[in-house]
Amino acid sequence: MDVFAIRYENLRLLVHELRRRHPTWLQRDVATALDVSPSYLSQLTAGKKMGDEVARKIEVARNLPHGWMDVLQTEPSRVGESPPPYVTSRPLRIDPETIA
Repeated sequence: MDVFAIRYENLRLLVHELRRRHPTWLQRDVATALDVSPSYLSQLTAGKKMGDEVARKIEVARNLPHGWMDVLQTEPSRVGESPPPYVTSRPLRIDPETIA
């Protein structure tokens, strides 16, 4: 199983667990919880390959350890947890030294 297939399975687990814990959530609510657009989530769940950047973005959004999406998960541990309040900003993509 390659990393794209593993990420696909882990995404399915995430979506399933979020819907189980929040039965009234719509597709847009699940997408928001994963920090992706609803249309992109649909593409991913339909089999579009998930790149590294999106995998890391989802991990940050769900407060999962780095690399969680790349290892086949069998338990939905921490899947439905909300990220702590301090995880609301995104890391800078520009080196602060360059800005200064």
